Amino acid sequence: MDEIKQIGYQDFFDVIKNEKFDVGSFKEFVNSLYGETNFLDYKEKIIEEFKLAKLLLAMANSGGGMIVFGIEDNEYKPVGLQLDDNFDKTVFEKKLRNYVPDELKFFSQLLKYSDEDVYGDLKGKAFFVVYIPKQLRYIPFLAKKETTGIKVNRIYVRRNTSVEEANSHEIEEMVKKRVHSTYHDLSSLTLNEHIEQLRCLYGNINKYNNKSYAFTSLAQTFAAQLYTNRKNPHYPAESFDKFIATMIDKKKRRIEGILEVAEQLNFWRN
Repeated sequence: MDEIKQIGYQDFFDVIKNEKFDVGSFKEFVNSLYGETNFLDYKEKIIEEFKLAKLLLAMANSGGGMIVFGIEDNEYKPVGLQLDDNFDKTVFEKKLRNYVPDELKFFSQLLKYSDEDVYGDLKGKAFFVVYIPKQLRYIPFLAKKETTGIKVNRIYVRRNTSVEEANSHEIEEMVKKRVHSTYHDLSSLTLNEHIEQLRCLYGNINKYNNKSYAFTSLAQTFAAQLYTNRKNPHYPAESFDKFIATMIDKKKRRIEGILEVAEQLNFWRN
């Protein structure tokens, strides 16, 4: 998952106060802070949780994005939000969790400007920002439960400024990205090279505390023999063979995961 920084109060103000503020200028601002962002959505008011959940699913399936509440989405005017004093973004996020899977990561930020003239059009106004990082490893995301406008067996994507059901091509692309993200090897070393390096590490730690002592008596020599056969507490608890067996089990689970993705793909196609 790509890390996303929060918007700074002053940075947000500097962009909004610009007379040329529009989708393009704000998107350029977002890209300059957070890298390439393909999707950006403005909402004049905070929408119902199930509607926002559907948008979160669509953005997550399409590579991530950002939703800014408090900006009129036709002329892009910073109108601000009329928030209840008891508004709690943590509670709001928990409500969203009723609809989106735990693997889908998102976080929110509340920007509230004081009633000072220095803030111009932002004076005394509040804005709510929801971030959806790129998280290809778990796509496609599906809703946890069905509600108004959301079906649990549908895959939603973001197309331009709307939320649509994914077509077969988009589903295939998501599966490819998921497999690539999950199983891509960032190292140039081969599996055998990794195993040999691990074997070398095991070979450089003694299983027993073997030390040489100069004893003059038979009793001392016998005592030394008993001491040298005591197991080294720093030696790994599991044997090398057991570790390899564990790795084999993990590899099997990965293969099973790929097969499960293929089965899901066939199900969605049909």
